[in-house]
Amino acid sequence: MAQTLFRKPVDDDVPFDQRLASYAQDKNKGWDELKRASEVYNGKTALGDAAGVESARKWMDTVNTAMGGTPITNYGNIMQNFNNMKRQESMDHVLGSLTQKTQAPAYEFKAPGPAPVYNAGTDERYQAALREAGRATTMAAGNIAADLNKRGIMNSTITADRGNQAAQQAYGHVADTLLPQYEQMAYQRYSDSANRDMQLQQLNYNAQQDQFKNLATLVPLFSGLQQQDADNAYRDSVFADKQKGDRIALANQLSQLFGISVNPTMDTQLTYNQVAGMKPLNAQQLDWQKTVSDRDYQRGVFENDRAFGQTQLMNEAQINNWNNANSRDWAQLGLNQQNINLDKSKLGFQMDQGVNGNHSISATQLKSIIEGSSLMDVDKLTGKKTPPTDPAKQKQLLSLIDQADASISDKLLIASSLGLNPN
Repeated sequence: MAQTLFRKPVDDDVPFDQRLASYAQDKNKGWDELKRASEVYNGKTALGDAAGVESARKWMDTVNTAMGGTPITNYGNIMQNFNNMKRQESMDHVLGSLTQKTQAPAYEFKAPGPAPVYNAGTDERYQAALREAGRATTMAAGNIAADLNKRGIMNSTITADRGNQAAQQAYGHVADTLLPQYEQMAYQRYSDSANRDMQLQQLNYNAQQDQFKNLATLVPLFSGLQQQDADNAYRDSVFADKQKGDRIALANQLSQLFGISVNPTMDTQLTYNQVAGMKPLNAQQLDWQKTVSDRDYQRGVFENDRAFGQTQLMNEAQINNWNNANSRDWAQLGLNQQNINLDKSKLGFQMDQGVNGNHSISATQLKSIIEGSSLMDVDKLTGKKTPPTDPAKQKQLLSLIDQADASISDKLLIASSLGLNPN
């Protein structure tokens, strides 16, 4: 059988300790090695190599410990353990964040500071309005002087008065109209800034609360997944135990069925291969019983044939003896009849069919003569003589009984004992 080859580690030539240190630093390398070892684990399991399975399991535990991973629950599906680890890392991060947030000081809203005192000297709008008023005053004064000159009025007092009036109007508009507006605009800017700051604080607070709620929502989700993982691990364990029990039960069943020691394996086909081409014990027993039965039958046929042959020979010899005896009996009957006739003749005896008298043949003698007659049937197996079943022979046998010199009662007794009807 060809040897099954498995992938070797990519860092197979690196010393053992250095490999483990590399897996601890680079988890991706560690997981690649765990995946490769899991392939070996599954392959050894399918081959029924218990020592190889245990070696792969120990190596996977060693690599996983070096990586700081969670205990492996399914060596044949290492990605399940990978997903469990990643989920645990995520849950640890969520719990850590929740812990930090619950331990952090409560969020404090900051009230806006007092409204600043309006400073016209630093208000560019107000300063620009003053400069504009100055230009307007200068322009107005020039226009007034030019107008008065055109009219031939060269009085400087009038020019100055009218210039002052223009200046008062321009600066008065700035002080009375624009300055209050600029003060209100400055306060509005402060108020808008305070509102925006409060809104921003509220948004930040809401965002923080939403984040906390979202993290808290993940906790039961992770807990449910962990419980599901635990349930899956339990079911896998129960199923693995059942599979192990089923494999052992199958091996025991085959051992009893075929009468050999069958080893349980992870692959049931390998278990069945151990008894491939063999007959179950009951089939072997049936074959043996058939062989013995055929042998005994042949012996029985031989013995029956031999016994039958011997019986036939004995029957033929006995029949010949009976025939000879019958011939003698018939001669004796004839002689007796002659003697009877002679006695009848001498004594002048007239036989009465309805009256018993002295007879030369007793019932016992008559029965012996009739049973030895060739008219009787012969049982081929036992060799015994039985009353004939042939009606013609029965009639002849009745005639023979009737001719005998025996009493009528003896004749009827003998005929009845042989099952013959004399009527």
